[in-house]
Amino acid sequence: MNFRLFCAPYDSGRRGERNGAGPAALSEALRGRADGVEEINLTGYLAEISVAFQVARELSTRVSRCLAEGGFPIVLSGNCSAAVGTIAGCGCATTGAVWFDGHGEGMTPETTSSGFLDGMGISILTGRSWQTMARSIPGFAPVPGSQLVLAGGHDCEPAEIALLDSAGVERVRTVDALISSKLLNQHALDGVYVHLDLDILDSREAIANPWATPGGWKIADLVEAVRIVKSRRRIKAVGIASYDPHADRDGAAARTVVRLVEMITT
Repeated sequence: MNFRLFCAPYDSGRRGERNGAGPAALSEALRGRADGVEEINLTGYLAEISVAFQVARELSTRVSRCLAEGGFPIVLSGNCSAAVGTIAGCGCATTGAVWFDGHGEGMTPETTSSGFLDGMGISILTGRSWQTMARSIPGFAPVPGSQLVLAGGHDCEPAEIALLDSAGVERVRTVDALISSKLLNQHALDGVYVHLDLDILDSREAIANPWATPGGWKIADLVEAVRIVKSRRRIKAVGIASYDPHADRDGAAARTVVRLVEMITT
């Protein structure tokens, strides 16, 4: 399968820093396998909130065009919120999301204590926060929680769990639970977006970013889970977010990305 890389090298509005350095590092690792690379370059004053939604708008347009041309988009982004644009480009009404993450991504401006916008990806996607900005994304509409499954989430905060549950987002902690999930066993959608935040992995096996913690999934479990998703559903697009090459000191997380991309695209 030919795939195109879309790189959004921004983390909290800053280009090329921390997780913003991840897209360049991963695109280099994948370059020989990709059918082209596109990078998002923003101009003007780069404020965190505006950057997140500018990136999402760009990704929606580019992903939609890639799919219309028969391509397969893989998005490399500094922040998980880029997934909102990718899913909009895939079609919010017809696309499910299998979201692999160590965290819940379900904070809102009212519940966050850190002020970290990147902890709000699923709350934005499901219409629970930032909706004036979200509706500026081409093709965006709030995605029902029933179209999402959060795999992992071993480091969720109580406020995130409450939002996910109220939105109807299914949460699974094991590969077996994912196999039995409603999303992989219902056929009303024409495909899924696969989101990979590698802080789902146990930090004793791989450290993808500064928020990796013990208690996550083994690499073998993540690989098996993605294999199962591929066998059950059409994968429309993939997003790989929040990778900091400086945290990945032994390269285990980057090697996992290459392994997963090879499996998905062959």
